[in-house]
Amino acid sequence: MPIPLPTLVWTDVTGSWVNPNPGILLAWRHVERDGRPAWEGWVISAWAGGAPAHGEKVYVHQAWTDAAHIRIADAPKPEPDLSRHRPAHHGRSGMAAPS
Repeated sequence: MPIPLPTLVWTDVTGSWVNPNPGILLAWRHVERDGRPAWEGWVISAWAGGAPAHGEKVYVHQAWTDAAHIRIADAPKPEPDLSRHRPAHHGRSGMAAPS
């Protein structure tokens, strides 16, 4: 059954799905990429950013997005693919405090 447009989606252009952004899918188009057929969706997405000390800002982005980076939001937020994620190492985290 085709999905009616517009529809709510999750997007993550990194492909890791560690921190997907909510968006709205407006249209699909079929394109040729390196001589191969591919699908792209016109997505308007939003994400928060900025330094907490200066107040959080919201950014809105719209673009044709590769279909591999779009998930329909009729399900819970996608689980991260941690195989592509590198854990952060902040200072001395995980080390025992000196006695």
